[in-house]
Amino acid sequence: MRRTTAVMMAVSIVAALAPAAHAAAGGNVALTWVPGSTVKVEQLIGDCDYTAQAKTGLCTPTTSRTITSAKVVGTDLGASVESQGKLIFLFGDTLGPATAQNYFASDTIASTVSTDPDAGLALDFFTNLDGTPYFIRIPGVPMARPMFRTPGFVSEIRPTSSATPARTSISPTRARKGTRC
Repeated sequence: MRRTTAVMMAVSIVAALAPAAHAAAGGNVALTWVPGSTVKVEQLIGDCDYTAQAKTGLCTPTTSRTITSAKVVGTDLGASVESQGKLIFLFGDTLGPATAQNYFASDTIASTVSTDPDAGLALDFFTNLDGTPYFIRIPGVPMARPMFRTPGFVSEIRPTSSATPARTSISPTRARKGTRC
């Protein structure tokens, strides 16, 4: 679990620092990929590994098979926190498998107890009884553009009756006076 958390934290830190580096350089920053410098660990979202499928034309199943298990075809973001032995992923702008299932780019949540990404990171999306994703919606808080949503720290995870498989809800930590969320 610690290795997974460390990888996700490193990605988050790089993503957070990139805009500041760009601004500090007067906007003249180029990102250059160095062949062999990165290694794909795993595709988390979707039923088929798209890289493998592009090469062979065949579906190599992903560990989580999120289209089959939770009707999740795509997401953006992917901030994570660790709580009570689980790694919790907070995803944004989720896409469903058919245009008839318009999720309105809602935010979803998943968890894992996987501790070795090399063995496959199995995501369990929180779902409703009909198998659709359980969406993060906070009454009175607009979650649509142009709002910028950044998940905060989790202070409590408690059982509820509306989400599966973990049947949990997340209570964000209240920001201290003078801090921005």
